[in-house]
Amino acid sequence: MKKNKKTQEQRDSLIAQSNDLAKARYNYSLWEFRIFVEMLQTIKEDDKEFKKVRLYYSDFAKVYQSDGRNDYRRITKAIKALGRKIMFVPYIDPETKEEREFSDWIIKVDIPKHIDDGHKKYADLIFNDGLKPLLLELSANYFLYDKINILKIKGKYTFVFYQFFKAIEREDRDKMVVTLTIKKIRAMILVDPEGNPTNQYERLSDLERYLIKPVQKELKEKTDIRITYEKVKEGKKVKALCFTLYKNRKNRPKEQQFKSIKIQQETTKQQPRPKAPKRQPSTVKTPSSDDPIHNNQAYQKLIKVGVSSKKAVELTKEYDLDYLVRSIQRAIEANTASPKNNLAGFIIKCIKDGTYKAVIAKQQKKRQKARTYQQKLEVHLKIVGIKNEYESARTEYLKEIKKTLDEKTTKEIVKIARKSFTRAAEMMEEKVRDSVYFGFAIVDFYDEQGAFRKEYTSFENYLKLRYLLKVSTDNPNGWYEIVK
Repeated sequence: MKKNKKTQEQRDSLIAQSNDLAKARYNYSLWEFRIFVEMLQTIKEDDKEFKKVRLYYSDFAKVYQSDGRNDYRRITKAIKALGRKIMFVPYIDPETKEEREFSDWIIKVDIPKHIDDGHKKYADLIFNDGLKPLLLELSANYFLYDKINILKIKGKYTFVFYQFFKAIEREDRDKMVVTLTIKKIRAMILVDPEGNPTNQYERLSDLERYLIKPVQKELKEKTDIRITYEKVKEGKKVKALCFTLYKNRKNRPKEQQFKSIKIQQETTKQQPRPKAPKRQPSTVKTPSSDDPIHNNQAYQKLIKVGVSSKKAVELTKEYDLDYLVRSIQRAIEANTASPKNNLAGFIIKCIKDGTYKAVIAKQQKKRQKARTYQQKLEVHLKIVGIKNEYESARTEYLKEIKKTLDEKTTKEIVKIARKSFTRAAEMMEEKVRDSVYFGFAIVDFYDEQGAFRKEYTSFENYLKLRYLLKVSTDNPNGWYEIVK
């Protein structure tokens, strides 16, 4: 039996890009990655030139299950940021035989400032022509993926790993193995806006905990691939990670779950965006076009399921937004399982009776717990970054001091090291000078004279003097947290 051919919508959802682009170095936010994906999806197989496309904020946010005004601001910020950032691609220019560095790879053509209505707000965007060899008329060295498989991704690092692994995936093989050195992973993932490696997560345990494992978890839960990995050692030191890539067939979303974004490509004459048909009877008085109620998520959902405009306004004024949105969603799910004769009436009754009030309250508590966890994690990671900064600065400071030491002072410091540390007492003088104990002894020697910079005597002092912070790790997770 022949397999059913893909629908046009399914074919349009497939994204093609060069394998070289999957190996690129760049530092983009979550929304910047999403804009990148939407731009890629506008490219057709036979396109020879990039076309200007119009991206409507409301459609774009809806695809990623977001409908907040804050996200509209994030979208604008992401679009502007993309025009300033650099992407380093290990792509060999056929003429110069050199690697290429791309800046201004997406050009912001226009974001009309006079449009405040979230439903009408849009931006016109276009790719830089320099990316043509990586995106247009691809005949070899490229890979395909379906946007439906990445819609739920929330981590920006997951996007990078997903594209890298899809580039090596093979349709006829259930698993693939690739080994990446720790240095390669850091260079590919942890980069600054200029594409240069950062010193974030210097310890392997931090790299695993805050990057590799979250990516592994999100790929498995939300995409069509999953990975496992093993550590590769040289002696006692881990030099690389050996990844095994599997197809995640059970997690492939059903076709009916996919809702594509409507992005208007440039034509000879730009046509106005068609208005959605009115759902309420013409006899019902609706809010004026500039009424803020049109941007209310609950109001939009109520109108969509057939609730009258008058009743929708009444409910939005009487009940909390989050309660309304989640009650509507629950009622719609219940209707899917057991269809009702009057969906609008059923939803209104559920809202007024508080049918899902207890469940929603429980979920809100769970979400608040997750938000608190995330906030604490972000604080911890910020402090970890400051600690890395402190250790680097302190090391450089000690190096400068060592350059000024005369023979007499050096011997005194060696004596302090041997007296303070049993291990140092057993070492030859030359070994002591090359050990960490010598650094500790330098601190003791100069601190006693009041000549050692106070901020480098301890991490606590560094935080206090540089950042006016005091931290503690006295919590179940052992994370840094700011205390008064």
